Amino acid sequence: TNCIACDGGRFSEGLSMDCTDCPSGYYSSARASECTVCDAGKYSDEVASSSCSFCNTGGNSEGFSSDEGASWCNRCEKRYYRKDNGGKTTSQLTAGGGDSCTECTGGMN
Repeated sequence: TNCIACDGGRFSEGLSMDCTDCPSGYYSSARASECTVCDAGKYSDEVASSSCSFCNTGGNSEGFSSDEGASWCNRCEKRYYRKDNGGKTTSQLTAGGGDSCTECTGGMN
């Protein structure tokens, strides 16, 4: 029997001959032995995803955030906001915010 590499969005554990879909909120690259959780500020709304999307994808540039492992993004509550990622890399977002809702300061709503 030949080994078969799993496609992106799927994984195979141990000596299993079958590939399993990653659940929503997770992703994997090809030949993965496990799925990786989507970072906060990103989401994956489909099973078998090979990547996660920023919450601002699709025109939702501000006001949406997500927790780690999210399958959707939530609108920030009143008096909170989420900065647009502005084309920043993931490491810049992690270091400088943009992946979660931030409370508005005095005089702001």
